Amino acid sequence: MMEEYIEQMIKDGYHSKNDFEPIKCVHCQSTDLEDTDFIVEELGTHVTTEYRKVCKKCGKEVGYWSYGNWQL
Repeated sequence: MMEEYIEQMIKDGYHSKNDFEPIKCVHCQSTDLEDTDFIVEELGTHVTTEYRKVCKKCGKEVGYWSYGNWQL
């Protein structure tokens, strides 16, 4: 079931096929997205461990990246 959902989201252009990064807002269809609210940890060097992707048009969160993976 989840696999079909992911395939449909990619087919409809909401997420990239390579890493499932959000590329279009599911709320307003805008492609004007921005990365925000970075969490950076010092793991020998400064590494971004988490951030949100937000639609600039409607202001809603469309994705959350954490430790190398996109969360729905």
